[in-house]
Amino acid sequence: MSDAITASLSRQTGLLKELSVLAGNIANAGTAGFKREASVFTEYVNADLAPGGVAMGALRGRYAVMEEGALVETGGTYDLALTGEGFFGIQRDGEVLLTRAGRFQTDMEGRLITARGDLVLDEGGGAIEIPQEAAEVVFSPDGTLSADGLAIAQIGVFDAPQASMKRVGDTLWRPEGGYAPREDAQLRQGFLEQSNVNPVAEMARLVEAQRLFEAGQNLIETEHRRMDALLRALNELR
Repeated sequence: MSDAITASLSRQTGLLKELSVLAGNIANAGTAGFKREASVFTEYVNADLAPGGVAMGALRGRYAVMEEGALVETGGTYDLALTGEGFFGIQRDGEVLLTRAGRFQTDMEGRLITARGDLVLDEGGGAIEIPQEAAEVVFSPDGTLSADGLAIAQIGVFDAPQASMKRVGDTLWRPEGGYAPREDAQLRQGFLEQSNVNPVAEMARLVEAQRLFEAGQNLIETEHRRMDALLRALNELR
């Protein structure tokens, strides 16, 4: 295999992975609380190969961009959004996960849950129960939950080191390095945080990555034909 093909294959593999990342971002552009992913490419230059050296580009990692998405007013009693840093805590299969997606509801027992049925946690990590007879439910900016004017709970807002968080769903994160309550949380009731994906920018990058991949594919095919012609010529000289 020639140096050109070796270098191109490394780059092509990275571009395929980036195309997958970009497609995932675009697919979740309308998902409340979704955080887009970005790719990191590195380049390695080996000056000992070929005249002038050979540069090999490769995708070395991907990371979530945690900047806030825009807030959209819904008017929903249990639609909640956070401004600034922090995450809501939910419990799924005995595990605490973090999310910025605040589209919640109540179950038959009056517990605050996600659409999937996961419990939304209070500041102490317990379930939040809302009296079913309550006529007015209000979440204060500091997270205090009141039913008919009586404070009954404090919704949990947590933080975790970003480097230790692992994405386990479109809007869910596992805090593998632990998590802790935030004291400066700011809550907006009747709002949802939208995805921080810019569809136009992601589509532009997707088209660019596709073109780069096609150019790399053409280079590999051209180099393959060149090597094939060289081998045929050598065989004819025997």
